[in-house]
Amino acid sequence: MITKEEARRRALAYIEERPSAHAHEMVLVDALTQEEDFGWVFFYDSKRHVETGDRQWALGGNAPLIVDRRTGELHVTGTALPTEHYIAVYRRDGHLQRAHENAATLRTLTHVPDLVECKLPEIADTSNLRAVGWLARWHDYARGEVSAEFMGALVGLLVEPWQPLEYDGVHQCPFCRFTGGPGTVRFGFTTVSVGNSNLFVPAKDVIYVAPSLIAHYVDAHDYAPPEQFQQAVLTCPAMRSFAYLKAIRERSRSLVAARRGDRLP
Repeated sequence: MITKEEARRRALAYIEERPSAHAHEMVLVDALTQEEDFGWVFFYDSKRHVETGDRQWALGGNAPLIVDRRTGELHVTGTALPTEHYIAVYRRDGHLQRAHENAATLRTLTHVPDLVECKLPEIADTSNLRAVGWLARWHDYARGEVSAEFMGALVGLLVEPWQPLEYDGVHQCPFCRFTGGPGTVRFGFTTVSVGNSNLFVPAKDVIYVAPSLIAHYVDAHDYAPPEQFQQAVLTCPAMRSFAYLKAIRERSRSLVAARRGDRLP
């Protein structure tokens, strides 16, 4: 059993040994330290970012650190999933293997052929989920015309899309080689964020799962989603409405189980 002070010393020793420590003076952000039943979660950043708040000095890939109070072992979490996910997995399992496997699964979703099963991490049954719009460079995709009506409906669903799980990080456009694509898409008077969420569209027997970047792919890269997906978007109930949530529940109880905070009909 170790004390918080000893756990902090071990976290500090870890960040001081990182290669980036030679380029940036790094510090533990003590105000963010979380005490859990199994130990502590430490956060760190560059000293210049902590002192100035200027994002040009912010570190990338500085995953929070778990130090176990019983064993004294230090575990590096990750940045692909929310910190709460890593904490929950560690509390349950005593290690982070499952969390890192989930993160790896999420990264494979950078390319999935249209209309195949979409296997999302932490969703028990994905048999009724169908992938749409998970494009990647060097993989061909359907191109063609789409209607302005479809684009308007798609953007409308992306205003505040319902999420069974939320993941940290940004999904960048693989075709915009220098910029990674825009962070927003504007259509008419509506502007939506893209690259930081997924879209779930219920259809007759399945739920289509698309990255929010699909709006950018349609607009800038001539992507033509499958006709059945376009029809589902055009007939989809209003996002987060009673009818929408009811349709989600009827087609995939696993999605509902993952999003316990919603009061579904």
